[in-house]
Amino acid sequence: MAASVRPLAGADVLARQKPGCGLVTVGAFFPGLPDRETDATAGITWLLARAALRRAGGMDAEALAERAERLGGSVAPGVGAETVGWSITVRPDAIGDAVGLIRTLAADAELLPDEVVLERDLLADDAARARDDMFRYPMQQVLGQAFPGDPYGLPTLGTPESVRSLTPERLLAWAERLRETRPIAVAVGDAPEEALLDALGAFKAWPAGTNGAGASAPPAWAAGRGNERRGKAQSALAMAFSAPPRSEPERYPLRVIASLLSGLAGRLFEELRERRALAYTVHVQPWLRRRASAMLAYIATSPDREPEARDAMLAELERLSRDGLGPDELQRARNYAAGQVAIRRQHAAVIMSELADAWLHGTLEELDQEEDRLRAVTAEAVSAVARRVFVPAERAEYVVRGTGRAR
Repeated sequence: MAASVRPLAGADVLARQKPGCGLVTVGAFFPGLPDRETDATAGITWLLARAALRRAGGMDAEALAERAERLGGSVAPGVGAETVGWSITVRPDAIGDAVGLIRTLAADAELLPDEVVLERDLLADDAARARDDMFRYPMQQVLGQAFPGDPYGLPTLGTPESVRSLTPERLLAWAERLRETRPIAVAVGDAPEEALLDALGAFKAWPAGTNGAGASAPPAWAAGRGNERRGKAQSALAMAFSAPPRSEPERYPLRVIASLLSGLAGRLFEELRERRALAYTVHVQPWLRRRASAMLAYIATSPDREPEARDAMLAELERLSRDGLGPDELQRARNYAAGQVAIRRQHAAVIMSELADAWLHGTLEELDQEEDRLRAVTAEAVSAVARRVFVPAERAEYVVRGTGRAR
């Protein structure tokens, strides 16, 4: 998945042709803002990404939406653990205008106080509703246990309390910080790469030259425990195990391990749900970031079987660390992991995000090798990584403990 790269005075721009798709996806991503949030400002990056769509470049929300629709798409804001940005998918003949619209949102968001307050209230409501997601909420809370006091442990939407405390003045300062950050601008789609790079040249005059993703120290890992009770029929148990940062080669065995353990044909589903009827849902996934990573495990179970489900989950992880896996099982897991890469990359928006992420992490040259490297993971590598990562005494854990009846 090679890409063309053109460093500009104010931005890094990347392009990848995807012939035959009939569309082009463009986006701009600004590193460093989410991982500067604190407990008091959690959610401010999402507030900025959303509030920019209310008024920018002299256009109100309706005019911005109409301009995007004329190009054939709609703007999607996005915030991850390390970047914030906007993207849009348009016709190939509208690339230049699409890039101009994205640049306007990033550079010329007007952030009027009354509109900021409206968007802030909506975001606070979304943050409150996020507590009812019995998968994502425990997974976020366990990261808070693992990385206390670090932005990696904060919910990207913030908390209702943190969001409601954000002022228009603070958001203006956050927008200024974004404008001081060197963006990564990416275009992927049905046009020659030179044409895509030329369109992204609108970011050449971006005022900043510093990359927001500085060399911050890795966060300290904490084997914390947390829980809360809810009027739910189920309990949701999330675990986190410390893992190497995203740029390390262990990310390939970690992804094979996730394929081995998760899914309808995975070890955990077979053992915990099919054989022992302990789980409604069971899942394992790598959470790979620049400064630190984690392997996340999740199980939804009956409240009265929570201890048994926890012990069974840990026993299966320990069995993998101790016994490894056989050739057939390894082959299935490798093929599944590699196949998921190929399936994801059917979509230009996914390729765009992967290019930006790889550029940020310094692994761009490895993207076109990803499927081959997943298929080359050995049983020895899986066992070694499993032993290193799945250390029960060093895990973080969070439980949303059901009362046994839904309210």
